[in-house]
Amino acid sequence: MTTTKPNHAKQTILSTDLTRMKYTPAQDILVKSPSNFNKCWLNSLLLLPGDRLLLADSNNDKVKLVDLSTSTLVAEVSVITGPWGMCLLPGDRVAVCLTGSIQFLETRGQLSLGESIGVNGNCYGVVYDNNFLIVSFQSGVLQKMDMEGNVLKVTNDSAFKTPFYLTIVSEGPTKAIYVSDEHTNTITKLDMNLNILQTFQDHALKGPRDITAVGNQLLICGWNSHNIMCLDLPSGEMTQLLGANEGIASPRNACYSQQQNKMYVCDHTYGHAKNYVKVYSLN
Repeated sequence: MTTTKPNHAKQTILSTDLTRMKYTPAQDILVKSPSNFNKCWLNSLLLLPGDRLLLADSNNDKVKLVDLSTSTLVAEVSVITGPWGMCLLPGDRVAVCLTGSIQFLETRGQLSLGESIGVNGNCYGVVYDNNFLIVSFQSGVLQKMDMEGNVLKVTNDSAFKTPFYLTIVSEGPTKAIYVSDEHTNTITKLDMNLNILQTFQDHALKGPRDITAVGNQLLICGWNSHNIMCLDLPSGEMTQLLGANEGIASPRNACYSQQQNKMYVCDHTYGHAKNYVKVYSLN
């Protein structure tokens, strides 16, 4: 269900309806390297051009690169603190949230650290649009800032409790920001000036974490409901794609590669499984 009427604005056409696909477990990808002393704790997945997948491993203070054509870990770079959310920037760059700063990475060829900007607080989620960053913080606020870190707009302190993850969706001539709030079990839609437009909620979704835009659908990780949900934006309806019966336990991140026609999931099954990215083939 939704707490407001769904928005019937024109949406980007999605060639694959994720709710109509069959998900078959495939070979998991090992992402723990010999140099990692700790088990992996993956906070973010980000698809890159060239059939590559970027991972934020906060337990080893690493950002890692996987070649999806071979399903192998091919590179990693150390950061000063455990990384969280990431987003793609122009010029094959990536912004990564750290404690008190946002680190820029070069992803062309081998991973390498670029410049960084300081932020006021622990940041968790980040998205990019038109030379601006939208960043979510542990304090519950979202900030819109320029690429030098100058804050231009801040949401009300009471708008969110735990807005850890966010994404941007193109909706015809406009764009919208979608934010997950683990504490309130909600997905909230905002305009690009951080004004709240709509809130989505469903009884089957508890503790939403990472959200990823796939055309006019959102992949949502239900941390406490142990499932991967799909929010259809035109209708506002949510559908479960994967759950405990498919081996999902406290999922934190999920993304879909149209090129590979596979879904990649990081969950927090205890023990050895944390060192792997789960893979599901779609057909």
